[in-house]
Amino acid sequence: MQDVTRVVSRYEVLRELGRGGMATVYLARQSDLDRLVALKELGALQGADPSHAQRFLREARLAGSVSHPSIVTVYDFFEEGGIPYIAMEYVARGSLRPYVGRTSLAQIGGVLEVVLAGLTAAGKEGIVHRDLKPENLLVSDAGRVKIADFGIAKATNRVQDGPMLTTRGSTIGTPNYMAPEQALAHEVGPWTDLYALGIIAFELFIAFPPFGDTDDPMSVLFRQVNEPIPALTDLDPGIDPRISDWIAWLVAKEPRERPQSADAAWDRLEDTLISILGPRWRRGSRLPALPGVAAGPPGPATPPPRGAPSGPLTEAHLAAFAVGPTKPLDEPRLESTVPPRRPQAATAPPAAAKPRRRRKGFRRIVFMLVAVLALAAAILGRTGGGSQTPAGSSAPAGASSGSTGAASKSAGQDAALGSVPQSQVAPPPDASLASQAKAARMLASQYDNAAAKVARLQSAQVSGSPGARLVSALRRTAKAYRSAASAASAGDAAGYAADVSAAEAAKGDVKTALAEMGGTTSQSSGSSQAPSGSSPAAPPSPCSGDSTSDDPSDDSCNP
Repeated sequence: MQDVTRVVSRYEVLRELGRGGMATVYLARQSDLDRLVALKELGALQGADPSHAQRFLREARLAGSVSHPSIVTVYDFFEEGGIPYIAMEYVARGSLRPYVGRTSLAQIGGVLEVVLAGLTAAGKEGIVHRDLKPENLLVSDAGRVKIADFGIAKATNRVQDGPMLTTRGSTIGTPNYMAPEQALAHEVGPWTDLYALGIIAFELFIAFPPFGDTDDPMSVLFRQVNEPIPALTDLDPGIDPRISDWIAWLVAKEPRERPQSADAAWDRLEDTLISILGPRWRRGSRLPALPGVAAGPPGPATPPPRGAPSGPLTEAHLAAFAVGPTKPLDEPRLESTVPPRRPQAATAPPAAAKPRRRRKGFRRIVFMLVAVLALAAAILGRTGGGSQTPAGSSAPAGASSGSTGAASKSAGQDAALGSVPQSQVAPPPDASLASQAKAARMLASQYDNAAAKVARLQSAQVSGSPGARLVSALRRTAKAYRSAASAASAGDAAGYAADVSAAEAAKGDVKTALAEMGGTTSQSSGSSQAPSGSSPAAPPSPCSGDSTSDDPSDDSCNP
């Protein structure tokens, strides 16, 4: 446990973490909750105008109103001895500064993603940070950054009808990261923080800020206003031009030429990172613990109670806790355990592994698809919009003139299975186009519903798998039927016939994909088209065929 140097309110100060021009940050322990915090002391306001301390506390409350994983949490703000304090979340690895010039593209992308997410959250509250820099980006033990020090932030609108927190015309910030409009004390907004973030990104790649060769702050501000930021590709040709262009977009001199929101900036950067590093680039985006950088202290241990003895334990210390020998409880329920009344049955040998059974959800979807195909054949047969042999054309090759009934039945089975007809599609008469349009729309809806159900299967979510091809074929069939319905509604008989032919071809793909997923021809053939004038055949029972293909949990399949 570290020694306590002093106590401020309910915080025990342990050591100094950092010091700036206006504030000093200490590592402290909050005694009532026994947790480590970063305690910021604004010593520069001690003895100054009391209104300065009040303004600081108002700004601290404003910062505390933003809650986001990318922003350091503010726990408390108070005043003691005329000095304002802020107690905030302690981030163990310190600032981003040691990582500058030592990070990969994926790690830089991870930093920028987190900061842009935090700026988006602050922008929704109307808050501009105004002093983004590596020192205000803290690295957690998880390798992610958090934005700190919104204490000098300025609201772009009035907060609770109160006065603006920072006087208009004043300039607060760090010259190397300050936007031109901020240097000129003009209006600032989310675009101002994006300029500073562009400078940080520039520095992460190049290891120094654009105008880092100038020591005088006023000269740096002058260059921020008047000189363009050098292109990254001019300084390091190995940097991808798309990254250089993105940073140039953020550091444009005119605010209107920059992204107007952090979301817009991230959308473009994310596309670039994916195109360069691939969709899994985040796997390498965490910042590692740097060698030679002091790690944060361990979490606080619960302190001993007041008045507890110090030093090594002695017999005298242990005597205070001495108690008499433990006596057994006179409780029948705590007696020794007796064996069960009935002997346990002999352990049966492990059952032989059963063949893997098809999932019930897949089986039902197969039956649903067969029913949809049968319904399509029945509707087209009833309305005259299915596969027909035009007058005067010959029967398909291999069919004898004496087997007309068998050929008709075979054609009905092909329609139910979704196979491509061997004959051409004849345009329906104009008088039946209205009924054809209605039938085609209904079929399109059925195939859309079937595609939606199949798409929920896990196997259908793998690109190029039979399930994915089945979904694609179902959707193409639905699209062809919708097109046929539109053509029929417009009176275009030839277009209707062509679209129905396209639907039949797509149904052949449905059959093929269904067979690859495990559907068999015997299952499909049970839904062949009924003869003219009869109803379409019902889909086969889930328990028909070999019982080993049924799910054992389905009681309806048991004799």
